[in-house]
Amino acid sequence: MKTLNNWVKKRFSRFPNLSIEADEKSHTGSLVLKDDDGFEKAKMDYFCVSDGMLFQSFSINTDSIPVDALQCFTEKPHVKINYCVKGKCNVEFNDHEKTYISGGDMTLNCGQKIKDITFPEHSYHGVEIYIFTYSNWANRTRDFEGSKSTPELLYEQYKNNAHPTIFEPSPEVEEVMQELIKCFSNPRCHRLLSIKVMELLLLLTEDGMKLMDSDRKYFTNAQIEIAKQVNKIVSEDLSRRYSAKELAQRFGVSETSLKNYFRGVYGYGYHEFQNTLRMETAADLLATTNMKVVEISMKVGFKSQTKFSNSFKQYFEMSPLEYRRKIRLRKMQ
Repeated sequence: MKTLNNWVKKRFSRFPNLSIEADEKSHTGSLVLKDDDGFEKAKMDYFCVSDGMLFQSFSINTDSIPVDALQCFTEKPHVKINYCVKGKCNVEFNDHEKTYISGGDMTLNCGQKIKDITFPEHSYHGVEIYIFTYSNWANRTRDFEGSKSTPELLYEQYKNNAHPTIFEPSPEVEEVMQELIKCFSNPRCHRLLSIKVMELLLLLTEDGMKLMDSDRKYFTNAQIEIAKQVNKIVSEDLSRRYSAKELAQRFGVSETSLKNYFRGVYGYGYHEFQNTLRMETAADLLATTNMKVVEISMKVGFKSQTKFSNSFKQYFEMSPLEYRRKIRLRKMQ
């Protein structure tokens, strides 16, 4: 247990502005990474279940942190399971392909390296489980003497993949992961973690072929640049409506490809993005200006005030005028 505790502390010790608290008796610890002004950039709480398995919960409160802090630098064969509780992160691999991970996604990593990780929403919460395949803990998952342990089976299945395997967990896996998070948040239930992780590994082994067939999309720098240019074009003038087909022709790609690029970079669809941007901009104008509703509706791309009011009410569950009155009353209090 002491070996794994030391490994955790050593893994983060090279970062400045880092504070570490560890309780050797309970095998738990907490690490906080701050910026130069003393604000918390990242925090990780961990529990060493044994010398072969580590459970950690972490939160990120910035747009990026050194990728070294989120990777396991060891030559020992291991399986790392990552579950995104909420938030979004963009991931770049060593071959320059990129993808994203968002709330509810899970990744299975058997030593594949990641080049860069950024957090566009400046907020991320996830949990990670490290399992070292040749350890006393892993040996407990053997069906019988001479058989391969469950971590070994997963490691052998995914170690040669070019990227970590990213997938949406099955309802059974999701249920066990939520139980793991509850166990971790209650120190009195920490002993259950070992059993629950074994259950999780068995489910992932059974779901192996489904994970292999995951339709996760990966993107090149050129494809990501198209998505960013589309965002810029749409955002600069909301009074003008651009169809996905129109912009796809401008960039020389298919409409389907453009929509896939956009969702891959920003985590939501092209039409959803436009509607959200229009409604949020309209709400800001209602709250900070004296512009008439009809003027605002035209500014955010609606030729009909009625259609604008209906869309606004569907989004905010109140009419534009009700929203303006509510904001003004709040400012007066």
